[in-house]
Amino acid sequence: MKLMQSNVKKLDAPATGQVIYWDDELPGFGLRVTTGSRSYVVQKRVNGKERRVTIAPERLLALAQARIRAQRMLLDMRDGIDPQEVKRRKKVEGLTLRQVMEDYCVHKTTKHGPLRPQTQADIERHVTVNFETWTDRPVSEIDEAAVLKEFRKLKKKGSAQAYQAFSILQSLLKWARKTNKALPDNPVECLKGERQKPRPKTTRIPNDKVGEVFAMLRGGSAADDHTASSKTGADVVSFLLLTGARWNEAAQLTWDRVDLNGKVPSWHLSEDDAKNHNAVTFPLSTAAHELLKARHEERDKKDPYVFPARSGGKHVIDARVTMKPVSAIAGLTITPHDMRRTFTNVAIKCGVDLFKTELLTNHVPKSVTLTHYVETNDLRESCAAEIEKIGSWIVAQAETAKAIAAGRNVVQLRA
Repeated sequence: MKLMQSNVKKLDAPATGQVIYWDDELPGFGLRVTTGSRSYVVQKRVNGKERRVTIAPERLLALAQARIRAQRMLLDMRDGIDPQEVKRRKKVEGLTLRQVMEDYCVHKTTKHGPLRPQTQADIERHVTVNFETWTDRPVSEIDEAAVLKEFRKLKKKGSAQAYQAFSILQSLLKWARKTNKALPDNPVECLKGERQKPRPKTTRIPNDKVGEVFAMLRGGSAADDHTASSKTGADVVSFLLLTGARWNEAAQLTWDRVDLNGKVPSWHLSEDDAKNHNAVTFPLSTAAHELLKARHEERDKKDPYVFPARSGGKHVIDARVTMKPVSAIAGLTITPHDMRRTFTNVAIKCGVDLFKTELLTNHVPKSVTLTHYVETNDLRESCAAEIEKIGSWIVAQAETAKAIAAGRNVVQLRA
């Protein structure tokens, strides 16, 4: 039939589904009618594929204008231009890095489940800080030249930061291309020759400075600031040294995961708390037990965190104020994670078996025998003696450091 302005509103709608009234005047142009809508459409084969495209709702466009648009679209389709591909390309061209990041954080899963809040926060930090100029720009504009330029600029600030940032960017762009095949190949691939994984850090407190550091943290001569916040900082860093915990594991520790009255006092990491998703219960040394017991007695019962921030209901965020005197005593810049390396080194000095040191730092041994025949999730019995040995050595070193500072004649004892 010939579609006319006078009949497009009167054509019968089906009881269910849809019907298309095709125009005799312009083949491939028609009006699709359902029980609730009327829309102009075009249909034609493009590159061997049948394509049907909606032009606009009938109520928004006059028939004459719809026929003109349809004629243009049909000519394009005759020339091999696929309207669906054009639509997809426009959508891709407008896809920003922020949108990719948000979609990735919501829908990306690992074998352990959705991404952790901390992982999402790290991704957002890199995107909004290190890639600030790209955050709200289409990802299709990020090409190899831009990647290379930004990588070299960021590398000057630190190779580890650059490596992590561009690893995240590579994952985001790979994720975007999974559902948007029109995107170009991942431009981060051009860094294969330049982006080398940084060597693992080995920074730690020297053995002969461990005692002085611990004495300062526990209220020695170097600690002249005794505010509540500085005490929390000193306590959490002391806990890192005594346990080998990672910063987030210690900072986010809650009282419901601490057992101060058990046969073997302990603290616990759940699958969600541990970096490697390995749930484990650790024994506490006498020194760590006393530290937590004192905090428990002074705690705000409404605050769930062992090491709370100044504002209630939140955990401590960083320990930069505390790390300054630690670094001054050590003679080099020390970070909270360096306390973990210091713990490992002290364990070795105290003669703790390497596999037990690995267990105490929640590094699950790769050995089949240890993995399948040794308890790796509850260390209260198997590693209580070892953690006590480490804690006692640290305390003894602190006592020696205080005695030396007081001018007494002290002879250092071997571990």
